Amino acid sequence: FPSHDTQAKKNKSYEDYPEFLEFWSAYPRKDDKKKSFDAWLKQKPNIDVVLNALSWQKETKQWLKDNGQFIPLGETYINGRRWEAEPPAELTGDPF
Repeated sequence: FPSHDTQAKKNKSYEDYPEFLEFWSAYPRKDDKKKSFDAWLKQKPNIDVVLNALSWQKETKQWLKDNGQFIPLGETYINGRRWEAEPPAELTGDPF
């Protein structure tokens, strides 16, 4: 078995993290992939939970406004654990 030195850990590749690639392909804003990847490695979110949240978040007024101008950077989304947000009433049909 090759030993993993510090340098090897710094050179993690996207391909080693298919869940990150799945997030990246689903996420509508494609800026700063490297920073988003670093945030992903730190937060280690559950991909199913993230994709579920993205499915409704992509439909929110904020994300649709001005051609997606207000979609947060992937890094901001991940570091802010935004997949933990609740869907707004406009999408759930719940008036409360």
